[in-house]
Amino acid sequence: MKIAHIIINQSRLLKIQNPLLQKFESVINQDNAQRRLDIEKNRKRLIPIIQTIRFCGRQQIAVRCHRYGGRIGLEEPEKNDGNFLSLLRYRVNSGDNDLKDQLINSGGRSMYTSSFIQSELINTFGHLIQSHIVRNVRKSIFYSVLVDETTDISQKEKFSLCVRYVEDQSYKIREDFLTFVPVYDVTSAGLVNTVLETLSILGLDLKKMRGQGYDGAATMRVQFRGVQASIKERLPLALYTHCSSHSLNLCLSYADLLSKQRVNANDNFKTLYAQVKEIAAKLDIKEEIRRVCRLQTARNNVPYSTEEEYYRRAVYVPYFDDFCNSLKERFESYKETVASLQHILPEFCTKTYFYSLEAAFNFYEEDL
Repeated sequence: MKIAHIIINQSRLLKIQNPLLQKFESVINQDNAQRRLDIEKNRKRLIPIIQTIRFCGRQQIAVRCHRYGGRIGLEEPEKNDGNFLSLLRYRVNSGDNDLKDQLINSGGRSMYTSSFIQSELINTFGHLIQSHIVRNVRKSIFYSVLVDETTDISQKEKFSLCVRYVEDQSYKIREDFLTFVPVYDVTSAGLVNTVLETLSILGLDLKKMRGQGYDGAATMRVQFRGVQASIKERLPLALYTHCSSHSLNLCLSYADLLSKQRVNANDNFKTLYAQVKEIAAKLDIKEEIRRVCRLQTARNNVPYSTEEEYYRRAVYVPYFDDFCNSLKERFESYKETVASLQHILPEFCTKTYFYSLEAAFNFYEEDL
């Protein structure tokens, strides 16, 4: 009897609870439905804003000007308030009712037209493009990196990192920009770590790197000279190729001068120095030597007995030595390997024999 009594009471309780549960579930469903409608509505409001920023980026149009700020009005302002706001106003006048409702009825914190939101959307576009490029590089397996030093408006050192690869399916050679990298340590070791860490963070396999290139005209060319050697030591198949334009310009400009001047640098400098002294005397320029400090570490404090000896040892001879190193790095022994790769191109493969590829075949044998 007790068990039957309990069952009867439970069934009565369920009958009472069921309507309450159904009512509660109905409220949740209504709330979810309203939430979905709000999400859909907000997305429609954001779409024209995102499309406008994408349009400006695609056409390389500046987004805002120095007068940018405040709430956007639908009437043309007296002064130009930037391309972004002008394009939004143009869309509204062309019949975009969702955007019009957004600009008229939204609060100041939910208009999504501020400079902060613009920068956030631009950064999002950048990450999406960067991820797409990285995926393409992974599909192509092998790649080369190109690094060029630059200084921004705040005088901070940075270098641009580009990647060169063969596009999958189409087999087109692509050269895409990846990112700007701030440089805090301008030593060769610091630059090596920065380059390799950046590539690893982006998700690229360092073992698949097959080439590296740097601009020899950069202010940090001496440091980059050590970078290519260090990376090649870690990754032997990552051959360094100097900028061909700089190499050609250097050869044409100084090839004859180098062979004649460097052999007899001491004798040639005497003649040059005498000519310089004669010109300086006519211009009333006094022959002086830069101040020498015993503890100075950033200056070439060479020992000397005369002014002529100082300028020869501190300026003239180091210049030629640096120039010789520049030529040497542009025409390393493995340049023959790099040059032989051109015979793969249809323009050359029909005119040459297979043995022309022997150097490249032997070097990249493990990759084949």
